[in-house]
This record gives sequence, C-alpha cells and structure tokens, in this order.
Amino acid sequence: MLKKPSKYGIKIFSLVDELDFTQVILEVYVGCQPEGHYKVSNSAGNIVNWVMKPLYKSGRNLTPDNWYTSCRLAKDLLSEKITIVGTIRKGKRQIPAEFKICKGKETH
Repeated sequence: MLKKPSKYGIKIFSLVDELDFTQVILEVYVGCQPEGHYKVSNSAGNIVNWVMKPLYKSGRNLTPDNWYTSCRLAKDLLSEKITIVGTIRKGKRQIPAEFKICKGKETH
C-alpha cells in the first residue's frame, strides 16, 4: 500500500476464541517458501482451512475478514460442520450477477 507510513510489517494469521480471547492458533506469514517440508499454499481458502482444522466437527461459527470469505470456503467449512458469517467482496467471480445489482431492487 503506497500511502502507508511504514512499508514494512508482520502478517499474522490468528484464530481467537471470542469467549475468553485466547489464541487457538497463531501463524506468522513468512512469504513464499522454497520447495520442501515448509512449502505451504498462502491462498485465503487454504489458510482458513488450515487454521480451522482443529475445530472441525465442533459446530462452531467462523467470522472472517472479507479477504478470506468465499462461496467455496463456506461449502468446505459446512461439510466440516463449521458455519461462516461474513461479508463477501462484490467483485468475486463466483457471485451471480443478479446478486451484484442493488439499485432498484425491492427490499425483503
């Protein structure tokens, strides 16, 4: 981001329990890794699935940032008994065109 005062930072992926604010998982993003044991995918869906794996089949709900939210992720998590609530970016390809048009629509 060009207008940020500092061009450097640390990205941390964290899963936090909202009842007592304890961190369940904390993963520091270290960029693209060379081939081998530590090579992992940094796509949004893979990150969420990896972080949520300890909670599969628990019936919990996940509320992610809009960068992580997608229809495919919702289906993947639902198959593992995890529900998801979040906003989704209007520009994502999997969103049907009729859902993107809001002007002139009747409110239900």
